[in-house]
Amino acid sequence: MKHLWFLALLPSSFWGLLVLSNTYLAIYHDENQAAFYIKTLEGDPDNPQDNNAYLLYNKLPPTTIATIRINNENILFGSEKGHYEQRPKITSNGISTIWSVRGITIEQTLSLAPNPVTGTSNQVRISYKLVNTTKKNASVGLRLLLDIYLKESGVASFDIPGRGRITKETSFYQESIPEYWYTSSRDGSLKVRGSLKGLEITTPSRVIFASWNKLYDNLWDVPLNTSQSLQPSSQYSGAVALYYDPITLAPEQSLLITSLYGIHSEESFSTNDLSLSLILPEEVKAPPIPVSSEITYTGKIPLDSLSLTLTPPKGFTLAEGDSNTITYLKVTPEEKRKAFWNLQRTGSIAGNYPVKITITAVAGNFTNTFSATKNFFINYREAESLIVKTNIAIPETSPSNEITNAPLIPTPAQPSPMVITNTLVMTNTITLTNITLQTYPPHITAKIREIQTISKLIDDLTREYTLWLAIYRNSERLSQKDIEELSRRILYYEEQIRLLKGTNRITN
Repeated sequence: MKHLWFLALLPSSFWGLLVLSNTYLAIYHDENQAAFYIKTLEGDPDNPQDNNAYLLYNKLPPTTIATIRINNENILFGSEKGHYEQRPKITSNGISTIWSVRGITIEQTLSLAPNPVTGTSNQVRISYKLVNTTKKNASVGLRLLLDIYLKESGVASFDIPGRGRITKETSFYQESIPEYWYTSSRDGSLKVRGSLKGLEITTPSRVIFASWNKLYDNLWDVPLNTSQSLQPSSQYSGAVALYYDPITLAPEQSLLITSLYGIHSEESFSTNDLSLSLILPEEVKAPPIPVSSEITYTGKIPLDSLSLTLTPPKGFTLAEGDSNTITYLKVTPEEKRKAFWNLQRTGSIAGNYPVKITITAVAGNFTNTFSATKNFFINYREAESLIVKTNIAIPETSPSNEITNAPLIPTPAQPSPMVITNTLVMTNTITLTNITLQTYPPHITAKIREIQTISKLIDDLTREYTLWLAIYRNSERLSQKDIEELSRRILYYEEQIRLLKGTNRITN
């Protein structure tokens, strides 16, 4: 049995609910407290079996909660330790709740959002804006706990594209974090997805799959038992915790965290008693590229064999240990089989690339073959090093004369982080390491500092370019606020370049 807040003492008839809905989903939010759950209306318009089903645990008060970590103290969002500056209400942006604790103001906003695969608005965007209203720096982080509950049951497994199925307590950190995870109800008719990377999504520092009870009882640090299996209807029912590790916020500085959860849609292909779901990221930062497929056989007689063959795009190879063809023997009617691959590539690359899967089913003297193709986009450049040649000898170092990267020009206040995060990454930045000098004359020391200042600006502009490129490619998804922030960032870097020109450090 789940351990609920003190508010569970109130009968459910006392609870008033705000409802934000469209044709596909409804968000139910308590009108007085920071508590919500989600339910489908039509869900996936192509799947009538997922209508009117719960996506999060629906008991009142709901059990999907956020932990705010402030200077190493863990506090439940909406608890009695803080106070509401704005009770939940429906605004033009969604359902908004503002709550403050320890001088940190947190605004939670829930809104309906398009599915990253189909564009149908059957996803929920869950956002938190944290602002330091004190006069001192503060260490601030957040953990979002999603209590997954599909139809009338919890879940006992989670699928990771390209990596297989998770059935035990598991964690992912930083670079190992996948693009998304998905899971399904017991009868397989309802599938949900949690996006972890992508446009307007804040990639977590780490992700933990474990039981709700364990995650709730440990608001931040969780003692994982990787041999503990998840169960659909017990104290080990599966849940997901998204961690956004603390960062230092200066006075009036803010942090925006955005996640996405809702209906899972796959690109499906079918013919003659065979149905294939082909799953791979639409946009990839860098190799390897995970590819997964699920084939369902709906015929009436058993198959002698069922083979899935992957044809990599030109220039790509399979990861070590992967085989192009995966074959299953003796497949019975209504049976499902899964296959996973990882595509590798060396060197810089950009463009759209097709992945082809060929299915071959054999039953006696009969053979059925069909293929499916899906594209992914990648814009990746390998890191390049720059060697600066000089005939000035560098003498032995002396710690007392170390040169730092401190800029020699006035630096305007840095723009705040945009809502859009985790876009394409290009790594061909130019870096000059710190040089330590002993006897260089002042004019050479000044030149070194100038080079370091310009190098830092080039590094910043490289990162900004990748951000602007991603924004250009997804401009139809931007809000007016995002466009204004983009304009402000461009003006900032124009000013940086103007200042360098004004000090004769760069020329046209």
